[in-house]
Amino acid sequence: MTISAIFILLAILLLVALYISRPFLEKAPQKATPHKEGQSSLLAERERLLSAIEELDFDHELGKVTEEEYAHRRQALLEDGASILQQLEEKGELPAEQPAQTPQATDDLEALIAARRNEIRGEREGAFCTKCGQAVQTSDKFCPHCGEELR
Repeated sequence: MTISAIFILLAILLLVALYISRPFLEKAPQKATPHKEGQSSLLAERERLLSAIEELDFDHELGKVTEEEYAHRRQALLEDGASILQQLEEKGELPAEQPAQTPQATDDLEALIAARRNEIRGEREGAFCTKCGQAVQTSDKFCPHCGEELR
């Protein structure tokens, strides 16, 4: 072997050694502190509880949840929420409250929904199937209950 081949082999070995040891030489990424992890998990739990309360209220309004079950579940969610808020307060990590958002688009959408409901109620008044007696809309050509052709 010639001397130049030995130098090339040593250079390659040096480059391979540097490449392999590179992860050990770099500074380790900074891990999240338990304090920050605890805060973020508490904030996530707070958001989850708020969503659960909103869903429960909505289900109650739709009649999916009985009154006693609603009261029991809501009380349990509120107690859990109070516990989370207390833990956040003890750590001094309560986020600043954001102002309630009441976008114009939501109000417009609700007005359109209410107008459509009133329109449907108006269509149903006085229109009944001659065969089964079920309420039908004046725009219906057939009874949705029995299939009788409407005149």
